[in-house]
Amino acid sequence: ACIACDYKGRQREICGDDNNALVIPSDDIEVMTSSIEELILNEDKRKMLQRNAPVRAQEFSLDKIMRIWDVIFYDLGLLEY
Repeated sequence: ACIACDYKGRQREICGDDNNALVIPSDDIEVMTSSIEELILNEDKRKMLQRNAPVRAQEFSLDKIMRIWDVIFYDLGLLEY
């Protein structure tokens, strides 16, 4: 199960919603502590995050990223089909 410290919204964008990871503010020890405690005490939440995180990670597979880059390069006129 993942706990990510958000920095300018970047980790929230990568992690998605709270079904994939706990995203906490940077430099907030109290929230980090309570998030770790939550995952220790809440087995159902921990298991849900463990199941969902790999599914979310598939959104960033090489194939999907390459298709996005192809569209960008095509739109810029740098790639022809």
